[in-house]
Amino acid sequence: MKNWLYKNKIFFETLAPVCISVAALFVGIASYSLTQQQLKLADQQLKIGDQQLKLSFLNVEPNFYLKETYIIDPVTKRANETELRIYNSGEGVSNFHKNVSTLLQIEHYRDNGVVYSYIPITGYYGISYNSTVPKGELSIVQGQGNNDKFSDVYLEFQTSKLKDKYGYAFISLKHSTKISYTNKLGEDGEAFFIGTSPVSSVEYKKFMSHYDVQNFIDLDDLSINDIEKKLRRD
Repeated sequence: MKNWLYKNKIFFETLAPVCISVAALFVGIASYSLTQQQLKLADQQLKIGDQQLKLSFLNVEPNFYLKETYIIDPVTKRANETELRIYNSGEGVSNFHKNVSTLLQIEHYRDNGVVYSYIPITGYYGISYNSTVPKGELSIVQGQGNNDKFSDVYLEFQTSKLKDKYGYAFISLKHSTKISYTNKLGEDGEAFFIGTSPVSSVEYKKFMSHYDVQNFIDLDDLSINDIEKKLRRD
């Protein structure tokens, strides 16, 4: 046996380091696999933490939404007014403020495409009532006979000769609303709407870029001549 071991000494001296190296390789692979599993677990825990953070953030934020309602005159049975109501179905707020702006949009079809013109309007939503509650119905915005007033202008425009002079054109009212508030953590926030749809601050600013406070017209004073001036400039 001693002779056999002596004769195979070189073989054992070579094989032993190889076996140790292979064993070390397997240990390294196992260690790498364990490390990857730990990293995945840590990443999952971070994602869960982020989700919990987002949920906790949502739990302190309001949820604003708007509704436009026609007010029917009991005598004429006509929808002579439109109200804008602002609601909060989320967490309560303080320091609630809102700003509602109105533009008359003129959509004018020309040979080179569609041209949009805008006239800032005041008086459509000129009266508002804010509640003192932190959630629920926060505000009612009104305008006396606002729907009737715009309907008169719209019908006059439809029956006028402006389309014969300037081509196809359509008019409509566009409203924007900016809401500022403080949430229950004392953090200030803002919300933006065009019509009754929520929009980003960028979309709101783009809308308001057409609102020239130097050239607004009261709804009571809006006439076909004001619309024709815009069509003529285009």
